[in-house]
Amino acid sequence: TVCISYATGHRSRLDDEGTGPGIVMAGQLAIYLTEKAGIGTHSGLHLDFGNNWRQFLMDIKSCKVMVIILTHAFYQSMPCLEEVDKIIKGKVDIVTVRHEKDLPKEDDQWTKAISDEDKLMRFEVMEKLRSVNYYPPFSEEIMNENDLDAVKDIVEKKLNK
Repeated sequence: TVCISYATGHRSRLDDEGTGPGIVMAGQLAIYLTEKAGIGTHSGLHLDFGNNWRQFLMDIKSCKVMVIILTHAFYQSMPCLEEVDKIIKGKVDIVTVRHEKDLPKEDDQWTKAISDEDKLMRFEVMEKLRSVNYYPPFSEEIMNENDLDAVKDIVEKKLNK
């Protein structure tokens, strides 16, 4: 199973609350992976309405690959920080997909991590994310079907290693 981590945060004056670019890309990617490659996916989008997102956190242990949709909201979301932390501890392969340009610098990431436990989690996640390759490169955004196909190829390679 491929899990998808995304933030629901929206962009002011562009999106309705809870319908930001992360949730839209997560849905598009889940459909694409399933329809084009027969790859099963799991994310918060798969939970029944009204279920707590922590159910997804408990289901992460079944993931073989985690695709992380990087947006401004992702770097402010404590639930996303927890998801990535759990994935790192489970030694799951990570694919990072940049979906917005000019993402926050490290000092501006997960600024709500105030407790010592949260600060340690933030440190470990940031250290891990520094070590993975980002798709697409930092000068581009993921926007079209060709990009989805490239992400599919990366995921398939990780699943087949």
